[in-house]
Amino acid sequence: MTNYTFKPRAQLLLQLGEQLIKNESVALIELIKNAYDADADIVEVEMNDINSPMLGEIIIKDDGFGMSKDTIENIWLEPGNTHKKDMIKQGKRTPKGRLPIGEKGIGRFGVHKLGNEIILVTRAKNLSEIVVEMDWDKFVDAQYLNDVNVKIIERQPEVFIGDKTGTLIIIKKLRQVWKYAAFKQICRAINNLNSPFEQKNRFEVKLSCNLEGWENDVVTFDKIKDYALFHFTASINKIGQISYEYNFCPLSEMKNIDPRSYVGTEMAVNSKNENLVSLDENGNPQYRIGDFTFELFAFDRDAEIIKKIILKDKKSFKEYLDENGGIYVFREGLRIYDYGEKGNDWLQLDIKRVNRPGETLSNNLVLGAVQLKREESVDLIEKANREGFIENSAFETLKRLLERCIELFLAERNIDKEKYRSLKPIKEPLLSELNKLKECIEKSSATDAEKKAMTKYVGIIDKEYNYIKTITLTTASAGLTYGVVIHEIEKIIKELVAEVHDDAGLSSVKDKIIHLSDTIENYANLLRKRETSDNRLFSIAKRAIANCAYRFKAHKLACEILEETFVNDTVNCSINLVIGSIMNLFDNSIWWLEHAGREDKQIKVAVSRYIEGYKTLIVADNGTGFTIDPEDAIKPFVSKKPGGMGVGLNLISEIMYTHNGRLVFPSIDEITDVNFGEFKANAIVGLAFKE
Repeated sequence: MTNYTFKPRAQLLLQLGEQLIKNESVALIELIKNAYDADADIVEVEMNDINSPMLGEIIIKDDGFGMSKDTIENIWLEPGNTHKKDMIKQGKRTPKGRLPIGEKGIGRFGVHKLGNEIILVTRAKNLSEIVVEMDWDKFVDAQYLNDVNVKIIERQPEVFIGDKTGTLIIIKKLRQVWKYAAFKQICRAINNLNSPFEQKNRFEVKLSCNLEGWENDVVTFDKIKDYALFHFTASINKIGQISYEYNFCPLSEMKNIDPRSYVGTEMAVNSKNENLVSLDENGNPQYRIGDFTFELFAFDRDAEIIKKIILKDKKSFKEYLDENGGIYVFREGLRIYDYGEKGNDWLQLDIKRVNRPGETLSNNLVLGAVQLKREESVDLIEKANREGFIENSAFETLKRLLERCIELFLAERNIDKEKYRSLKPIKEPLLSELNKLKECIEKSSATDAEKKAMTKYVGIIDKEYNYIKTITLTTASAGLTYGVVIHEIEKIIKELVAEVHDDAGLSSVKDKIIHLSDTIENYANLLRKRETSDNRLFSIAKRAIANCAYRFKAHKLACEILEETFVNDTVNCSINLVIGSIMNLFDNSIWWLEHAGREDKQIKVAVSRYIEGYKTLIVADNGTGFTIDPEDAIKPFVSKKPGGMGVGLNLISEIMYTHNGRLVFPSIDEITDVNFGEFKANAIVGLAFKE
């Protein structure tokens, strides 16, 4: 048997740079990251005459610890070298305490994205200066890698003289004619390289260009964050416990609006009450993400808000959020690309905003940062092409934890949003937006059947929207803050117009239009007059319990109706709406009882007359009690339940309002006419009907 070996072609290095490095910004950042790994404090980047490929040059100079001739020969010239990876595995840090950011051993070959000729000058402490010259054109003509000679010169220091150390890279024969827009993109990439949220292990990158008018004058994070109305910080430990603080920060222009803060802690679970972090039999996490932090600044881009509070730089404010908005990831204070880049909706913020009106955020409303520790997050592995992490189980766990943090933030944010948003009369421009949507659908590449279906649901949206608008503006029948709902509907329709106009993802657009149609129909139905009749609350409660019997059994939960309290309990109501409301309350109780980890899960149903002139159907459970003030819990889109829409109690409140009743939250001390015995009623909700 004959043994053979691989013979790597010379083209391989060109392909590493060309195909594994996404763009010029990423290529330059990779070289800057190498300076960080070399303990540099300052990196100077000069871009001279870059609008002319033959005259132009890009110079990167750092004051790191440099490289010896041995390092050049045995590490730098060895693609895929594991030197940095071994350092990470061994927990070996640099003299300044840094763990390497790179580990693949290929990032330096991204220089081919920038130019074809490279001169590298480097010097390590007390050693000679090393000069490396490479011409990438030679790799095009050569057959195999070992056919290409790389020139290495050892000399007395000429660049790093005295005690100086560092590395200088000069790139010539540029591969593109640089436009001002591309240069601005480089400026933005460099400005965003360091985490603006954290000062630890910072090092400075100075960028300059000799072309007139090409300055690094990008609007920075520090100038924008002062306009944030909401601030959220969270510390997440390795087993998934979230400790967080929320702050509502009204600006000075917002008169008579008080700030608000909230501090909370929870073990992160999903909608099925399963821990988001999988633990082994010893209680240790299966995937090593480590402790990390999350910080979020959130803004309001409502036109009226911007007009009132942002007196200067309105254009810069909006442009900055359009270009930079999103949630970034940093490890040891340095950016992991391309999370936070425009078009990378890695946490699906934009998708959720369209699908769930009013509740969620889009990327251009937030500036967020995830701060990871290098030595603890070893199961988060960067892709070879430097476009984020490999999407393994560890990465999915990280995403789920962040999504839960965002849910906690939104539960608080949606409480405060109404405080400063004036509910303006609904304007007619929505009609034109719906017409635009119909026109865009007709011009799109959708099939005739798809066009017909989407147009049908747009028609339902138009009809039900106008019904809601007419009722809320001409009568006082709506207890729900419909202005908030309508405001969100308007924004979603505008987003749909843009999405259909782009002719991308039409199948998902169709689903969003149908979902929006269903949402508007549900709200409109609550305003329509329904037939009512006299019904006993006892019969209504029994039917609701029967409908949920299977769920009670599945969750090993006892639901008891205190029959002795149901005396003279007839009320005039729409029976199906009330049964649905009680079942909704049961759903909430079931979830929170599971979340509390109660072994003896119980729900009690009774009637109280603690409010004079009202018969109040009481639903009580021995779960966690309310985690949100009841006054806030009935507001639209406020929920701390994972995956919760935040409209359940809101809709029940409106149903009771249409019955001339009230949704109430009595304390155990108030309902003295109900004997619960030894049962501990931690959460009590009541449907109060007028006698």
